[in-house]
Amino acid sequence: MRAHAWLPSMAPLSRTRRGPWAAVATALMLSACAAPRDPAASGAPVLEVPLSPANAATHVLLADFESQAALTGDRVSVPRPEQPKVPGSHVEVRVSSRDKPGDALTMQWHDAWYASLRVELARPADLRPFLADGALEFDLDAIDMARSGLTFATSCGPDCSRKLEWVVPSR
Repeated sequence: MRAHAWLPSMAPLSRTRRGPWAAVATALMLSACAAPRDPAASGAPVLEVPLSPANAATHVLLADFESQAALTGDRVSVPRPEQPKVPGSHVEVRVSSRDKPGDALTMQWHDAWYASLRVELARPADLRPFLADGALEFDLDAIDMARSGLTFATSCGPDCSRKLEWVVPSR
C-alpha cells in the first residue's frame, strides 16, 4: 500500500488564518534546514547495530500471526501454513539501502492481522556507557500507516523488558 502525501488547499487564506499557517511553514522550513544530531561528533559513545544478515552480530526475525522466519539472505517472506487462518496475509522484509548498500531493511505487509520485525543481538551488549544520556535512535519511513500501528519493545532477558505502545501516534 502506498499513501499520497497530504497537500493543503491552494485557496487563498484569510488574514486571520494566514498567520498560523505562516508560523507553521516557517517552523517546518527551519527544522528541515537544521543539521541532524551526530552523537559521534560530540564524543558520546555510539553502539551501532548492523542489520545485514551477513553480519553474525545480529539476527533479524520476521513474524506474522501464524509463523516466523529468519532473514538469512537478501529477503524473506513469512511462510504460509497449510491451512492459514489469514489466507491473504503476506509479510516480507528485504535488505535495502539508505546511505550505503545493505544499511537498511524494508518491511512490507498486506492483509496481515499482525506483523513483527525483531532485531536481536547475538551477544548481550554492555549499555552502561549509555545510562546517563543514552537514547535508542533509528530512522523509520512509514508510507501508509492508516490501518496500522507501532509498538516498540526491548528485552534484556527473563523478566527484564520495556514496551512502548505507539499505535495511535504512528498513524
